[in-house]
Amino acid sequence: MNIALLIIAAGTAAYLFYALICPERF
Repeated sequence: MNIALLIIAAGTAAYLFYALICPERF
């Protein structure tokens, strides 16, 4: 599996997870 793709997927998931927890920051 491509490492760069895995990093991008993990970063996107973390960003969406943080957006769900703290929606007032976005």
